Amino acid sequence: MSEKAKSRTERESWLEERLMGSDGHYKTTITDGKDKVEGRGNTPEEAEARASSRWSAKKR
Repeated sequence: MSEKAKSRTERESWLEERLMGSDGHYKTTITDGKDKVEGRGNTPEEAEARASSRWSAKKR
């Protein structure tokens, strides 16, 4: 049985940005309970687009 994928976008904390050395301030996570991808960006839209692109590549 396949679960529906869920997406969540949140603003990263200063500590997360420093520890992860991320290139953005927002993080979007997409998961279906089995697989998980993350995308980071300077805007919520950019983070969502990066995560969506990685999700599509993973599901090919």
